[in-house]
Amino acid sequence: MCADTGTLLGLQYPDFAPETMDKLKALLPDYATPVNPLDMSASLAHDGEKYTAVIQAIIDKREVSA
Repeated sequence: MCADTGTLLGLQYPDFAPETMDKLKALLPDYATPVNPLDMSASLAHDGEKYTAVIQAIIDKREVSA
């Protein structure tokens, strides 16, 4: 909902770099799409290691900031 509101307000979300996309594809469930803004799906809420790995895959990347 926050990402949708950001879009409505004109916020643009940059694409992830190809290497980030590859890491995310390996970590996310098959039905999740590794695009920005990222929807990891609720299933990762129950897998702390994968959740952390997904965050690590994007947190230090130049194309992502807060």
